[in-house]
Amino acid sequence: MLDKGNAIAAAMIANEQNTLLQSDQSVQARYLSATGDQEGADLLNQQVSAAQEIQQLQDNWRGFLGDNFADNVTYQQQLADLEKTQNAERLQIQQEYQEKALEAQKAAQEQALEYQSEANEKLESVFDSLDTYEKGLTTSDASPLSVADQYKAANDNLHTDYQAAGWEFDALSALQTDMQNFLSLSQKFNGGGAAYVSDFNMVQPSSRRWVAWI
Repeated sequence: MLDKGNAIAAAMIANEQNTLLQSDQSVQARYLSATGDQEGADLLNQQVSAAQEIQQLQDNWRGFLGDNFADNVTYQQQLADLEKTQNAERLQIQQEYQEKALEAQKAAQEQALEYQSEANEKLESVFDSLDTYEKGLTTSDASPLSVADQYKAANDNLHTDYQAAGWEFDALSALQTDMQNFLSLSQKFNGGGAAYVSDFNMVQPSSRRWVAWI
């Protein structure tokens, strides 16, 4: 009788200790949630819930069969089913957060690529502006070249861009400026004579061709 009383007292103490432990774990889960670790909170809550379910199952069978319930085959099967279900639920929580982490990582990578693309476009625009400025410098008022050399440079620029305009957008967009610079320098170099008229007649059909093509 004394041994049975001691066993009952030990069981009651163990139950109280489990209750206190689970209460503390619930508080820890709340703290994890409040500090941003929702996955840790969900896993800890699931752990507490799982322990309570097992305890409830054991209490039910103990009330039915007494302290020897653990040897019952049906109880063992129910416990195995419960633990299998709890493990699946825990795995599901982990997988859900893993998927969320992968989605966040993918979104961050896409955002980084978008920023990189924007930066590359801006950089390319700067280089294009510098290239245009450098190309136009030789035919500008600031050029140290003679009018004859500027006229030759303008002619070279026009023909280079004209030949590349079929497949290069930058060359096509530069054609109007090239034509204007070329005709302006042709007028300076050739005056208003036949050579200028020849240059004008050469440029005009070219411009019409590209307008029609666009």
